Amino acid sequence: MQALYWLKAGYSPSLTYVAEPLGVHRITVNRWLKQYSVGGLPALLKTGKSTGRHRVIPQAV
Repeated sequence: MQALYWLKAGYSPSLTYVAEPLGVHRITVNRWLKQYSVGGLPALLKTGKSTGRHRVIPQAV
């Protein structure tokens, strides 16, 4: 939501300038914007299930 705010308010000229302070890649910001354009704010707030590889560090740690 912070990335969307910065872009909509005109505080940042590009996706790279938004991504850097958030600690993500510009492609991630682009994906967030695509999710927003398709599904609106509910699409950004939806938490998905990770289908990637299993965590190396156990949950107990």
